[in-house]
Amino acid sequence: MLAVNGVVMMDERIISKYPFLREGARLFGNILVEDILSKNKFSEARRIAISQIERALGIDARIFSSDYETRYLAYHISRMVLSYLHDPILTNRYATMFRDIIEKEILREEPEIIREVCNALSIDSQIEGNNLRISIMDYVRAIKRLGERYSLFYQRVRGGYVYLNIDLERERIAKVVREAFLDYFRNDIENLKPPDSIFQYLKDDIERIKMLRDERISSYSPGEFGELSPESFPPCIKSIISSIERGENISHNARFSLVTFLNQIGMEKEGIYAIFQKVPDFNDRMTDYQIKHITGERGKTVYSAPKCSTMELYNLCVKNYVRDPLCFKEWMTHPLIYYRVKKKSKIPPGPK
Repeated sequence: MLAVNGVVMMDERIISKYPFLREGARLFGNILVEDILSKNKFSEARRIAISQIERALGIDARIFSSDYETRYLAYHISRMVLSYLHDPILTNRYATMFRDIIEKEILREEPEIIREVCNALSIDSQIEGNNLRISIMDYVRAIKRLGERYSLFYQRVRGGYVYLNIDLERERIAKVVREAFLDYFRNDIENLKPPDSIFQYLKDDIERIKMLRDERISSYSPGEFGELSPESFPPCIKSIISSIERGENISHNARFSLVTFLNQIGMEKEGIYAIFQKVPDFNDRMTDYQIKHITGERGKTVYSAPKCSTMELYNLCVKNYVRDPLCFKEWMTHPLIYYRVKKKSKIPPGPK
């Protein structure tokens, strides 16, 4: 690393650690995307990119390379794949995994590099003596998920900036940077438009990730879905609830699908129970037993909501009747994915 006229010039090693830095385009940005996705020369970068996403799904996969260019490209291939899949929870898991890596690096990083990382993450910051100063607005935005001891009340504030001692408050700085990365990465993936050719070149890898995601979606915790949003329920779930509200009996598969879905997005057992009180053949004892059995309160197994293909086998998929465009997205494979995506305000266009 060196500075020219006050501008830090970063080498490949630094860029490979922080591949979102703008300097990366100068060092590695002259490669065609089509070549990155197809040429054998970049096969290791593609393999690591897919492995990183698998790691975010809980698969024990190797994600390291000693080659700086490979590490840089792997990150950007991952971005394209995540944008194509458009699964907010998978994106968040990947971002959290990468966030933790960044935090460890910042703990031992040079001050000038920390400043460059901050600037890349849209944090207004400067090095002033032995302090990193961060604008109050950016600091408050970054610490919203952190504990009380990070609140503005306990910080040194002057002239609209929070001052953090680089030697004594390095852990605090690392936390601020890692949290800023989370917001940066989520927005980046939401606004990124992957090349149309990505599925053509990475079809097998993408299909494998979709399969793994659907298998492991039961591990998505209710907290990952946020507050309940009935208006975001997928058409199949809305259809089942509408049948109940019309006083119709529903099939066993419909009951199972509804309970598992509502349980996974965090609805309390009492709320689920109240919905089933409206079915004509309602039985208090049997309903209570079935809900507790499916949700794992009675027994060791917590059953997961069926994926879209299973809902079709159950004859519960209604996409051909309601014609919801979101149901026809190529990456839409699970009602839980629909629910999480629907809660987002922006739904980008994509192939059917």
